[in-house]
Amino acid sequence: MRPARHGAWKLGAAAGLAVPGEDDLRADLTEAVEEYRSCWPARSRPGGMQRGFAALDAAVAAYQRS
Repeated sequence: MRPARHGAWKLGAAAGLAVPGEDDLRADLTEAVEEYRSCWPARSRPGGMQRGFAALDAAVAAYQRS
């Protein structure tokens, strides 16, 4: 749910709506990715983890570049 909420905030920001600031968005997404990563072994096969996280890791990295 958190990645979906994060995406909604990004869309809202693009539409000019009031959303959490960039630092808060980065912190929220980073925390969501860490939680998801900790749950991965219980739900998914180990070999797919790198590919499964590629888009999320790229989104976190984009915040670090800005």
